[in-house]
Amino acid sequence: MLLTKGDWQGKGSVLFEGRSLGLPITADVHVVHEDGAVQITGTVSVVGHGIDELSARLVENETGTYTLDVFHRGARLDGSGKFESEPNHALLWNEAGTIVTSVSLFATQVASGRGIGCRGFLRERGAVLTWEIAFSQAQPERSGNNVVSMLRRRR
Repeated sequence: MLLTKGDWQGKGSVLFEGRSLGLPITADVHVVHEDGAVQITGTVSVVGHGIDELSARLVENETGTYTLDVFHRGARLDGSGKFESEPNHALLWNEAGTIVTSVSLFATQVASGRGIGCRGFLRERGAVLTWEIAFSQAQPERSGNNVVSMLRRRR
């Protein structure tokens, strides 16, 4: 699974059907791995559309895939995913069948090292949107007045 535990920050764009330019999107998520399951919580923000909470639970099942439960923008989505090899891929839908989404995760390189690309499609009541987000793992702030570094720092 590409999405390791910790805090992840993402930036990208979302393109709504009928528009020629994408809107900026940001995401901040916290990932916890626990006994065959992965819990993802966080926020997603699209310029002009506000900030929305995101919650997802991925549970490994007996067939080697994962069962997914996702809550976002008041919608509950269920689905299946394959996360043991790259690209990681999931297909999600709501019970009424009015929302269907496909999400892929793949390794990327970012300035701070390893990153994850997220690309997806969503169809809701005939309208389609797509997104691309580049995630990087958030680095914890380090402080220590009593710590001496033996490595030179760039200034």
